[in-house]
Amino acid sequence: MSVTPFMPTLGPIAPRLLFASLEDARYALRVVIGRAQRRITILSPNLEPELYEHPSVIQALTRFILAPRFASVRILLTAAEAQPAPQHALLALSRKLSTSFEIRVMPAGRAAPTATYLVADQSATVLRLDTGDWSGMYALENPAAARSHLSHFQSLWQASPAPDEAAIAI
Repeated sequence: MSVTPFMPTLGPIAPRLLFASLEDARYALRVVIGRAQRRITILSPNLEPELYEHPSVIQALTRFILAPRFASVRILLTAAEAQPAPQHALLALSRKLSTSFEIRVMPAGRAAPTATYLVADQSATVLRLDTGDWSGMYALENPAAARSHLSHFQSLWQASPAPDEAAIAI
């Protein structure tokens, strides 16, 4: 695994770890999901199957949801034309545990972000700037970055109507 620490030169920002491969991206997701206590927020074009259908990521999300506390997952799909397959493992999990998941799809015609991210609570993040590339960074304690991503997510979430179940194959 090729995780490289990135230490910023200015300010009290927590260290970020860089990754460059699909396996490292999965590792980053598992680590950040493992830090979550209450909420996981995911922005993705189509719940990229290479990441979000991997058994280790599904297992981490299942442990998070089934922990003895109220936990929730919000997912915003940004590519209305490229919906995940109905049998996608994360969608299957959301059907089984429907009270813990909220899923919305950005309306077609809106400029979709090129980045994809996962935020655990209000502190840990995984960020990939280009959905076509597996490289990115993650931070376990970076509330400023988490707030920024959550603010961005919330503005897109509010502009995306709650879909009916057939719209996202749930």
